[in-house]
Amino acid sequence: MNIKIGFTESARELSFVTNEDKSSVEQRLRDAMANGDATIEFTDEKGRQFIIRQAAISYVEVGASNNRPVGFAS
Repeated sequence: MNIKIGFTESARELSFVTNEDKSSVEQRLRDAMANGDATIEFTDEKGRQFIIRQAAISYVEVGASNNRPVGFAS
């Protein structure tokens, strides 16, 4: 699952791939926002952990993982 997070007052985005499914990611985001949690944590497919301050999040793009073709296209 590809996740892209945009931040307020920053032109940069955080983009990573996680093994979580789309509904799980969306529910965790909704729960964190509803509970007023200060941070939210994500772990990517390589085991790297991201702790993000919720107040700094401008948007979150949750999309299906892209299967990139291997080899030459004809």
